[in-house]
Amino acid sequence: AMRNVLGRDVQLDDAFLDLMRNTIDPPADAVAKTLVDQNLHRAVADLIKKRQMWDPDGEPSRQLPEDIRSYMKAASVLPPWRDQEMVNEAEQFFLLYGLASSTLLACASLPQCYVMKYGTEVLAYTKFLQVDPTRRIRETAQMVMDVMVPGGLQPGGRGVRATMKVRVMHAIVRHMIMNDPRAVANPSDAALKAAFGLPINQEDMVYTLLTFSYVVIEGFRIMGYRMTDRQREGYIHCWNVVGSLMGIREELLPASFAEARQLFDAIQRRQHGQSEAGKKLTAALLAAVQDAMPGDHHDPLIAALARKLGGDETADGLGIRRPT
Repeated sequence: AMRNVLGRDVQLDDAFLDLMRNTIDPPADAVAKTLVDQNLHRAVADLIKKRQMWDPDGEPSRQLPEDIRSYMKAASVLPPWRDQEMVNEAEQFFLLYGLASSTLLACASLPQCYVMKYGTEVLAYTKFLQVDPTRRIRETAQMVMDVMVPGGLQPGGRGVRATMKVRVMHAIVRHMIMNDPRAVANPSDAALKAAFGLPINQEDMVYTLLTFSYVVIEGFRIMGYRMTDRQREGYIHCWNVVGSLMGIREELLPASFAEARQLFDAIQRRQHGQSEAGKKLTAALLAAVQDAMPGDHHDPLIAALARKLGGDETADGLGIRRPT
């Protein structure tokens, strides 16, 4: 069993996690349906891209329908268990070492997402990652900075606003996939559909969250950065706050670093596998990182680092070549 942020134990067995694969985010999904029905989803995607989902005065964008603005306000209320001291602890660590987290994002967090054989198809569906992987890394790194910057998780903080934006985007993508019979992530075969679960479901969301918390903490350790226990617990806590704002059920959020490891291992054991989508996404990602670096673009450094951070089994599954 895993102890969650509410102080309760949940059994991480297949029955529970299968249920989580078929559980999504009803309030956000209702918003997405409204946007698509009113043909506003593209305009919203554009607001998201331009970082204009919130007006300068901190109110939801006045270009959005009123019911969606009130949803965004209600959904960005911070959870009652948020502990400001724990948040400060993690933010202070991030202030000193956070720039390394961009490297970890590209070489550890995203590759760990790409070894999940079902969730990866959702990422591939949006095409966005293959077409413009550099922008994907930049936007994801930007979200991490928004969350971890001092004050990012205060009421109305940058991290809160960035998270809400992602939650709405998830819901729009989910709506598109569930209404697109050609989407691999929406298979017509009943057995396959059961294995896939619903797109951007609770299990996939919490696993992705762990690649930003647990996987990054492990990455800092492998790269030789020393974190105190308090900083480590604070880091998990910050991302639990993000998870709750993201629409992840509190029963799935791990109470501590040790519980986070347990959850990560349990989900990986169920889903770890090779996929064409995963290999393509990884190749595009590593190429984008290599392009951003000075010197020879076929430098084996990035592949070697991704291999060290993710381990050989993950790296082999993603087609990351072994250094010669």
